[in-house]
Amino acid sequence: MGQLRRLLAYTIPYRGLLVVGMVSVAVAGAIGLAFPLVIRDLLNTAFADSVAADSARAALNRTAVLLFGLMAVQAVFNYLRTYSLGKLGEAVVADLRTSVFGHLLTLGVSFFEARKTGEITSRLTSDIATVQAAVSQALAQLLNQTITLVGGVVVLFVLEARLTLVMLAVVPPVVLAAAFFGRRLRAVSTGFQDTVAAANADAEEAIAGIRVVKSFTAEPLEARRYAASIERSFAMAMTRVRLRALFTPAVIMAVFAGLGVVLWYGGRLAIAGSLQGGDLIAFLLITMFVAGSIGSFTGLWAQLQESIGA
Repeated sequence: MGQLRRLLAYTIPYRGLLVVGMVSVAVAGAIGLAFPLVIRDLLNTAFADSVAADSARAALNRTAVLLFGLMAVQAVFNYLRTYSLGKLGEAVVADLRTSVFGHLLTLGVSFFEARKTGEITSRLTSDIATVQAAVSQALAQLLNQTITLVGGVVVLFVLEARLTLVMLAVVPPVVLAAAFFGRRLRAVSTGFQDTVAAANADAEEAIAGIRVVKSFTAEPLEARRYAASIERSFAMAMTRVRLRALFTPAVIMAVFAGLGVVLWYGGRLAIAGSLQGGDLIAFLLITMFVAGSIGSFTGLWAQLQESIGA
């Protein structure tokens, strides 16, 4: 949290953009949750025995107009979200690069004697680019998925509390898995950034001293040294890939297994007549939204850990 607070401090000069982006994310997310409820009312009205055909067609027309209107409003707020947070991310990264470079100039000569130039320039390029993804993308997605998750669970409890409790039974193992894999992924990501910086340092050193390298015919030696550095970074990258490959499918499998149980139990309630068909469809749609948000949190958590490592 301390690292995140340091990063968010760079957004203070652009808090207007941040507010516009966050409000746009919130509105777009809330509108997304409204779609299943509109469809629920449509289905319950259209398939009710007491509703005449003309009334059902009129309800269908009103629902179609409402859905198109909601999609248009959501598109506007999605544009505002993408533009404002994209501009915020670029501005924060520019300030961060300037701040890091200014800080480097204040350090003593001993600091530069102990480190290679390529390693330092790698911090100004690849590491800060990793941080940019957290500011311009992960921040918006984090809020959007939080709204979808919390708002969806509230709506689900209103629709059918018993089904919601069945659906929520899958959440604790998902959270525990995210915490375990997240810590491991942050350590691996930090190691990967270090190995990439070391490889850049070797390349920069050889290129800067190319006259010396050629004078001593040390081209094969420098090539082998750089290749060894790249091999180490590749090994770290593959460790990160394996962690992601295990993490995301395991969480998605748990989430959709819970979705299957919800579908089975909800179908039994509908057959028994204690749940309307439209309510069941709306419940399943919102459950898929909630499942998708839980699945997205796994990727966001991994991205956030990589950014903290950078």
